[in-house]
Amino acid sequence: GRDQAHRVAHAGEGVARRRERRAVVMGEGDGGGDLVLVAAGASAFGYGDNQPLRVRIDGDRIVRLPDHPPGIVGLAVDRRYPRRVRIVDADAQLWESLDGGAAWAPIGVRPITTSRIVYRGAFATDDLDHVVVGASFTGAHVSRDGGATWTTATGLAPGTVPGASSAMNLAFAGADGAIVWATGINLDDGSRHVWRSTDGGVSYTDLV
Repeated sequence: GRDQAHRVAHAGEGVARRRERRAVVMGEGDGGGDLVLVAAGASAFGYGDNQPLRVRIDGDRIVRLPDHPPGIVGLAVDRRYPRRVRIVDADAQLWESLDGGAAWAPIGVRPITTSRIVYRGAFATDDLDHVVVGASFTGAHVSRDGGATWTTATGLAPGTVPGASSAMNLAFAGADGAIVWATGINLDDGSRHVWRSTDGGVSYTDLV
């Protein structure tokens, strides 16, 4: 009867809403794929690797965000102020949002001014001003003042030349930002390596 028809219609609406939410999250129809999720508090931010920021998830509410900045290679959320978000884009430019991703402003300067592939950016857990960036040919770079100044890391290539390597992935270990892990390639001989820094990304030791 009418009750059964109402239940069927209600169920159909629920399925339609779930499909719509899934399409927003997964970026269906706009070239999207699996999301990288970064959570803080009750919210999470989702983006495609080397793609724009796509969504903010607030509990069971999904907010579609503007496609800016483009080409994200690293994202972090301030654990004390979850609406404060920082990003490293594919040009190694840092961006900051203070409203949960609705509006963005560039901060600092780029550590790389020549044309290079920027593979990864990573932020220290408790200090978003402390950031490391890995790129092709120039190795790794570190800033402790939100990108105002940068230092090119040593230890990723033989001898005293800071470059001659590609740092393809970087990650902080622990909250204090002292330990940084990096993986990449020595461009002199093509060998792959795992490096570790104990001074926040200024210098590295070859482990593998």
